[in-house]
Amino acid sequence: MAYGEEYIIYNGELQPQQLTPQVYIYQDIHTLGHKPRHIAQHLRIIDHAADKLFGIRCHISIKDLEQQVTELLAANHTTRNTSVCVRLEL
Repeated sequence: MAYGEEYIIYNGELQPQQLTPQVYIYQDIHTLGHKPRHIAQHLRIIDHAADKLFGIRCHISIKDLEQQVTELLAANHTTRNTSVCVRLEL
Protein backbone atom coordinates (compact mmCIF):
# COMPACT_ATOMS: atom_id res chain seq x y z
CA MET A 1 0.00 0.00 0.00
CA ALA A 2 1.36 3.36 -1.02
CA TYR A 3 1.24 6.16 1.52
CA GLY A 4 -1.05 8.95 0.33
CA GLU A 5 -3.08 6.69 -1.93
CA GLU A 6 -6.74 6.21 -0.96
CA TYR A 7 -8.19 2.72 -0.67
CA ILE A 8 -11.64 1.14 -0.85
CA ILE A 9 -13.03 -2.30 -0.11
CA TYR A 10 -14.54 -3.61 -3.38
CA ASN A 11 -16.27 -6.99 -3.33
CA GLY A 12 -14.57 -7.74 -0.03
CA GLU A 13 -11.05 -6.89 -1.23
CA LEU A 14 -8.91 -3.89 -0.25
CA GLN A 15 -7.75 -2.05 -3.38
CA PRO A 16 -6.88 1.46 -4.65
CA GLN A 17 -9.86 3.78 -4.96
CA GLN A 18 -11.79 3.62 -8.23
CA LEU A 19 -15.05 4.89 -9.62
CA THR A 20 -18.10 2.67 -9.26
CA PRO A 21 -19.15 1.86 -12.85
CA GLN A 22 -22.84 1.15 -12.22
CA VAL A 23 -25.94 2.38 -10.43
CA TYR A 24 -25.83 1.81 -6.68
CA ILE A 25 -27.51 2.62 -3.39
CA TYR A 26 -25.53 3.66 -0.35
CA GLN A 27 -25.45 4.27 3.37
CA ASP A 28 -23.02 6.69 5.00
CA ILE A 29 -21.78 5.12 8.22
CA HIS A 30 -20.10 7.22 10.89
CA THR A 31 -17.20 5.70 12.78
CA LEU A 32 -15.38 6.47 15.98
CA GLY A 33 -12.14 4.81 16.97
CA HIS A 34 -12.17 2.89 13.65
CA LYS A 35 -15.46 1.23 14.66
CA PRO A 36 -18.71 1.77 12.72
CA ARG A 37 -21.66 3.11 14.69
CA HIS A 38 -25.23 1.77 14.42
CA ILE A 39 -24.09 -0.86 11.92
CA ALA A 40 -27.11 -3.17 12.30
CA GLN A 41 -29.50 -0.33 11.44
CA HIS A 42 -27.45 0.67 8.39
CA LEU A 43 -27.43 -2.92 7.13
CA ARG A 44 -31.20 -3.24 7.60
CA ILE A 45 -31.81 -0.01 5.67
CA ILE A 46 -29.55 -0.90 2.74
CA ASP A 47 -30.82 -4.49 2.60
CA HIS A 48 -34.45 -3.31 2.47
CA ALA A 49 -33.67 -0.72 -0.22
CA ALA A 50 -31.69 -3.24 -2.31
CA ASP A 51 -34.54 -5.72 -2.14
CA LYS A 52 -37.17 -3.13 -3.14
CA LEU A 53 -35.15 -1.41 -5.88
CA PHE A 54 -33.06 -4.21 -7.39
CA GLY A 55 -34.50 -7.46 -6.03
CA ILE A 56 -31.17 -8.36 -4.37
CA ARG A 57 -30.07 -8.77 -0.76
CA CYS A 58 -27.04 -7.49 1.10
CA HIS A 59 -25.18 -10.59 2.30
CA ILE A 60 -22.47 -9.04 4.48
CA SER A 61 -22.53 -9.81 8.19
CA ILE A 62 -22.18 -7.20 10.90
CA LYS A 63 -18.90 -8.79 11.99
CA ASP A 64 -17.46 -8.80 8.43
CA LEU A 65 -18.48 -5.19 7.80
CA GLU A 66 -16.98 -4.04 11.10
CA GLN A 67 -13.73 -5.81 10.22
CA GLN A 68 -13.64 -4.32 6.71
CA VAL A 69 -14.31 -0.80 8.01
CA THR A 70 -11.48 -1.12 10.53
CA GLU A 71 -9.14 -2.43 7.81
CA LEU A 72 -10.15 0.33 5.39
CA LEU A 73 -9.60 3.13 7.88
CA ALA A 74 -6.21 1.73 8.87
CA ALA A 75 -5.18 1.41 5.20
CA ASN A 76 -6.12 5.06 4.64
CA HIS A 77 -4.10 6.14 7.72
CA THR A 78 -7.21 7.62 9.32
CA THR A 79 -6.86 8.83 12.90
CA ARG A 80 -8.75 6.96 15.60
CA ASN A 81 -9.41 10.19 17.51
CA THR A 82 -12.20 11.52 15.33
CA SER A 83 -15.47 10.53 13.71
CA VAL A 84 -15.02 9.51 10.08
CA CYS A 85 -17.73 8.76 7.53
CA VAL A 86 -17.50 5.53 5.50
CA ARG A 87 -19.80 4.90 2.54
CA LEU A 88 -21.29 1.44 2.01
CA GLU A 89 -22.32 1.05 -1.66
CA LEU A 90 -24.41 -1.80 -3.00
